Amino acid sequence: MSVPKENIVPPGGFHYVEQGTRIESHSYQALADELLKYRLANKIPVGNPLKDVFDTVCTRWPHFCSDAPHPTLSTGEGTVPLASRVTQWMANLYRSARTTAVADNFVSQGEADRRSAVCRQCPQNVEWRMGCSSCVASTKQIGYTYRAGRRAAGEPSLRACNVLEQENATAVWIKAPPTMTTEQARTIPPFCWRKQA
Repeated sequence: MSVPKENIVPPGGFHYVEQGTRIESHSYQALADELLKYRLANKIPVGNPLKDVFDTVCTRWPHFCSDAPHPTLSTGEGTVPLASRVTQWMANLYRSARTTAVADNFVSQGEADRRSAVCRQCPQNVEWRMGCSSCVASTKQIGYTYRAGRRAAGEPSLRACNVLEQENATAVWIKAPPTMTTEQARTIPPFCWRKQA
């Protein structure tokens, strides 16, 4: 996927036209948020606002864009930072959303809140938002967009699962989370909601 370079403002500012309505904001991520709100308010299929914004800019002005980085988990020696693993998890989730009906993939507010409570008290719920600030911001934005702005109770305390390498604010909403490896299933705490999902 191509993404616009952060330091370049497209002609006319950060904007997107949806059904004849011009939507504006101060950054690509804020514009995607505004597009999401517009679609929700007007009962338009949510789709993927961030991707739609990026695709529009990169189609009209390809010289403003570059290929998005694809984090790799095969680094040889050393441990891959959790931020990179979470970004990879989100990228996989994002790719799967292009082939499934996203709106059918979510649990109820009550179930998301229950899962959130489990994650918040889990020792594996750890900080991951360090390192590449633009990568972290993009990952958080994709998660927010994917779940169509849904927020579980206590969301500010949801970080990432150190075992499952998932962004918990998004993961608690997914009706059928990605399959765990045998090692992950063995390692997660016995009270983890993923054992019942």
